[in-house]
This record gives sequence, C-alpha cells and structure tokens, in this order.
Amino acid sequence: MALPALPGALGAEAQEEGCRVIGPDHPSPIESFAVTELNDAIQRLSSNGSAPVEIQVGTASATSGIVSNDPEKRQEGYLLEYDRKNGVVRIVGADEKGTLNGVMDFIHYHLRDVCSGAVDQIAVKSAPALELRGIWTWGGRIYNYEKFLDQMARWKMNLLVAWHSQVPKNAVALSDYAATRGIKVVWGYSWGWPGGPAGRLDWNNPESIAKHEEIAVETFRREYAPLKPFGIYFQSNTESGSAKNRLDKLVPFINETADRLLKKYPDLFVSAGLHYTSFAESLGPVDQIDPRLNIMWEDLPGCPFSYDPSTTSADGFERAAVWTLDPKTIPADENINILKKLMSLRKEKEDIGFVLKGFHNRCFGGDPQKIEDQTVLENMANERASVWRSREAGWRQNLGDGLDVLQALVASKARRKIVTLLVEDGLWEARAWYSVCLLSEAMWDPSRNKDDLLRMLDACPDAFK
Repeated sequence: MALPALPGALGAEAQEEGCRVIGPDHPSPIESFAVTELNDAIQRLSSNGSAPVEIQVGTASATSGIVSNDPEKRQEGYLLEYDRKNGVVRIVGADEKGTLNGVMDFIHYHLRDVCSGAVDQIAVKSAPALELRGIWTWGGRIYNYEKFLDQMARWKMNLLVAWHSQVPKNAVALSDYAATRGIKVVWGYSWGWPGGPAGRLDWNNPESIAKHEEIAVETFRREYAPLKPFGIYFQSNTESGSAKNRLDKLVPFINETADRLLKKYPDLFVSAGLHYTSFAESLGPVDQIDPRLNIMWEDLPGCPFSYDPSTTSADGFERAAVWTLDPKTIPADENINILKKLMSLRKEKEDIGFVLKGFHNRCFGGDPQKIEDQTVLENMANERASVWRSREAGWRQNLGDGLDVLQALVASKARRKIVTLLVEDGLWEARAWYSVCLLSEAMWDPSRNKDDLLRMLDACPDAFK
C-alpha cells in the first residue's frame, strides 16, 4: 500500500537510532502520553542497523497534518498503516483516545517487527466493540493510582469503577489524572448496602427505606457532585440471594432515588449493581428499573463470572455466595440464554453491563495510594504472583466462555454495553498481568478466535506472563 506524502511537519519530534516519532504540534495530555509511551518503547528496543522509520501520530482532524484516504471514524478507533518502501508508519486516531489506542497496539504487536525489518506492510483499522471497558475495584486496594490508570490506558480501557465507603481524600487528583488518560471515573457508594453510613436498611420499614433514599441523594449532593463525575455506581443488598423476597420494594427504591438525582443532574451516568443470585428464580419487576439507569450484573453462573476461571463455581473470597441455581449443572448454552434475556429486559432501552471475575480479588476500604517506590510495588506484586499464575491458567483453559459472553453482548440490541473486570489488590499498577491484558483484548474485539488471541498475547512482551 503506497502512502501519500506528509503535507507538513507535525512537530514534537524525537530521534532514537533511526526511528523518528512525529506527534501533534500542540498535543493534548492524552496525545502527549501516547508519544511518550512510543518513544520509551523505541528506547527499550535495540534498533541498531535498522532502516530509518518515521512514525506519524495524530488524529484524523483537519489541523493534525495527517492525511488518510480512508480514516477510521468510529469512536476511540484508529487506522494503522506502514509501507517499508517509504519507511513511514502512520497511526491516525478517530479521536485522541483512538490515537492512544493505536499507538499502544503498535507498541504491543508491531513495533519490533517494523524496527527489525521483519514486515513489509501493515494495514489495520480497528475500533472497540463495546462502548465502555474497564476495571471495577475497591479503590483502597490501589497502591499507585497514577500507575494503575497508566496501565489501564496502555490496554485500551476507558472506565474505572471505584467503590469507597466515603469519598477518598485524593478523589480530585485521581479524577484529573484519569482524564489525561482518557478514562472515565464512576464512583461507587452505598444505597442501603449493609455497613453503609446509615447502617442496615430495613426493607419492612417504610421509614428506613425513606431515610436511606434521603441519605443516598444527600451524599451525592454533598460529596460527589463537586467532583463532576462521569457517573456513580451503587448496590442495594442483592448479594448472595439477599433480595429474593423484596424485589417489589427494591425496584421502587432504586427508581425513586435515581429520579431525584437525574432531575438535578440529567447527564449523570447512574449504574445499578445487581447480583444475579437474587434473581435466579425470578427476575420479577427488574424490567421496570428506570431505563435511564445502567444495570450492572454480577455473580451469574460459571466462567467468566466466577472468582476462579478454571472452575464454574466461586472460590476463596466468596464462599458465602450460595447459588440458588448450581452453576455446575448449567450448560454453557443455557447460561448464554440467561444472558440474552438480561440483555433485552428493557427492550430497545436496555443499558447493560457485566462485572467479569476470575482475577485477583481481595477487597478492603481506604483511599487510593500513591506509592512511588518501585521496589516496594514489585515486592508486593511478587507476593501475588502465584494467584495470578493460577488465574492465567484458568483463562487459557476457559477463554472461550468469556468470548461467548462478550460476543452475545456485542450482538445484542442494548443501546449501551459495558464490561468491567473485578481486579482488586492485584498490583496491576506494577505489572500488566496476562489475564487482565487478555480480557482487555477480548473486550475490544471478542470476535477473534480464542487460539489466535492467546498466540497474540503470548508473542507480546508487554503482557506479564
């Protein structure tokens, strides 16, 4: 594929042994991160003797200086072109986040071949299959939130759901930093969750329900609204089947509380976390949940919703989760049928998400930390390595189940589709653990063949194995 000549300099140039990166003249923080990551990756390579390569990075805008006959226009997508004849790599994002995504894919899967002369041409157009992809975590188990968000950005994620018993002290700093990586922050807090600021909600007492509604609204107004968040996430005691006999009260509580918030904050993303253990026998009035709300499901039968991806049942940290429907007895196709039903409860208004498990999970509260000592972070990561190796083996074995779930979600008619990975206390900020990288790629494009996806990650030195 012959590339047209570059019609002008882009500035922000860097030279490293034959590789020259040309970025935007006035880069945004997201674009600056992309260019820095690319230059750092080039420095890590030994490119002595390679032919000169010019790498052009920018968005497909009228002012970027990058021209393409067929740019990627889908949100967060990118076009990647390379022709060895003229020695030019072109990474053209549909937007700033798309530029970063393209740069990171180039680093992970193409940079070494281009610099070594092992490839003659590259032509890739790619965009995410799911609108929002990210991590769900207890924020107190983040040991360096900047490095944590950097790692998310490197693997094309754009959503962080951080649950806290109260707003963390460094919430503003975390939110501001996330914006420089193209990551939206959703703050999680209690709406009647046991142990919340108002204590246990008594579902048989209308005064208790009204009290918790008031507290949920006032907590947002006082603590979260000043942060101007993308969204909030709540749970209201549906874990382990605890809401089976109170759905007729749960749904009105959710709707009335959310309505009060959305009347004042109409652009707020509001996500209702529901545990399927409360709905296995009957979905009841769930289809009556306000369609302005996202429903985020977890604890569905089997992989990819169990804590151990090598089995079809919960392990370790959730022994108390007693299934009404034994996941070991549910065939995979029946599990998909359950998911498809959830994906269409509110018809064309459906806004749905899933929390996938099977990673490192240990939940505690507290503020996100910012430990700078890399040795400390590495030592903590070493302590968790055996768990991560077990999780990696499980995902290698059962990746197909995860891909089936994600493909079904992509194929659904839901108006918004979200997936988060439950990663807690795992030192993601210190190492790009293989299983998280694998599922980040699966969220991006689950239509890829399981074996091809594994081979792709196996060949990537940036995924920690």
